[in-house]
Amino acid sequence: MLLGEAHFNLSHWQMAQSNIHKALQLRKQWFPDHPLLEADSLVELGMLLIQSDDAAQAEPLLRRALELVQKASGHNEELLGRTLHYFARAQELRGNLAEAEKLERQGLEVRRKFRGETHPEVAESLNNLGNILHEEKRLDEAATVLDEALATRKKLLGEKHLDVACSMNNLAGVLRAKGDLERSVSMLRQSRAIVLEVQGTNGIALGTDDANLCKALQKQNKFDEAEAFCREALRIRLYTFGETNSSVADSWLDLGEILLEQNRLEEAEVACRKCARICDLRHDKHLLSYSLNWLASIFLLEGRPAEAESLAERALAIRQEPGKTDDSDTAYTLSLLARLSLFRQNAADSERYARDALAILKKKMPNWRTHATRTVLGDALLQQKKYLEAETNLVSGYKALERMKSALPPTGRVALKEATERRARLYEATDRPHEAVEWRAKLAELEKAIPSFPLKTP
Repeated sequence: MLLGEAHFNLSHWQMAQSNIHKALQLRKQWFPDHPLLEADSLVELGMLLIQSDDAAQAEPLLRRALELVQKASGHNEELLGRTLHYFARAQELRGNLAEAEKLERQGLEVRRKFRGETHPEVAESLNNLGNILHEEKRLDEAATVLDEALATRKKLLGEKHLDVACSMNNLAGVLRAKGDLERSVSMLRQSRAIVLEVQGTNGIALGTDDANLCKALQKQNKFDEAEAFCREALRIRLYTFGETNSSVADSWLDLGEILLEQNRLEEAEVACRKCARICDLRHDKHLLSYSLNWLASIFLLEGRPAEAESLAERALAIRQEPGKTDDSDTAYTLSLLARLSLFRQNAADSERYARDALAILKKKMPNWRTHATRTVLGDALLQQKKYLEAETNLVSGYKALERMKSALPPTGRVALKEATERRARLYEATDRPHEAVEWRAKLAELEKAIPSFPLKTP
């Protein structure tokens, strides 16, 4: 961590980059036959670029540094380990996860041989390797590695240190992904307390803690508290990095999701548009696809299906690039397009999209969106008079949503209401008036209990 990083803002990052550029030029001028000095400056500059969210510029500098270190006779093991670590970070931030994992494992091996098993640099490599494994959805492996990083840092640094807080934060993210929300929130609150004591209220680490608390609390449907932490993370990130940073975009997207769940659609649209604008400027297609998905959801709920469909199709085009075709976010976009096709009265398209979504989701841990998608498929089949298969999907999807009713977010409860209405239409279409009356009565009760979005089911 750079001296004074706790209160860095954008102008400080720019000044530091300028100073390291000057140092690099002076080292080349004064020590032309010392490639390790040049490599050291390149690594320092690459590290700073990574910390200021510019991995694209950092990558070629770190690649050159690695070449210089590996070619140097009697190369420096400390510098080699550090170069491999930051080169891995640059690859990770650019989405090249396989290459990032390979580089970080190499760096970890170098550091273990040079420093031994218990050293801050070894813990640093373990911490980043755990993050990469998390991004690769290898959650059990990630948890094991991050546990080791946390234990090492506690042993070396004590309980109240920023590096300990960092490892706690990262492990809490894995716990959140595994569905252990109580432990995740508890660990994040501990991490936040450490950061507040060490850094105060404007530190970068506090922004990270607040952003992750926001995500975990949102999953617990604690939207007021999640919103407060999200806005605080956004404040810190804007102060530190300026308006076009990817972490700022991420916080705008989090805020948009929270506002959507609270039926504050106009505010949600503003937040998601800000995220999309930053992503367009940065050519960040990955995060852009998320913002397009949420904007499409907002437009659907506002009764603007044509605009929603255009955005969802754009998101799908991004999500279906090589290597991204079988993830949950692609499935969510397909499910959204299945619903939108029902608005166009195109049941065949809706069926195709829903089946594609479910083919992906059946490989993942099921959640309420999986079951909601099953009811959309049932509706598409119902409209094509494929009654037997329609009933199978409508009944199973409804039952699963009903079982998790108490844990559903507001949009999930809307999906339950839609599933109830679809079952009523099933019984009306198949001439079962008693069941139809029963399910219309259930729908009427849900209409009273569940907050209404502007959306009208087609």
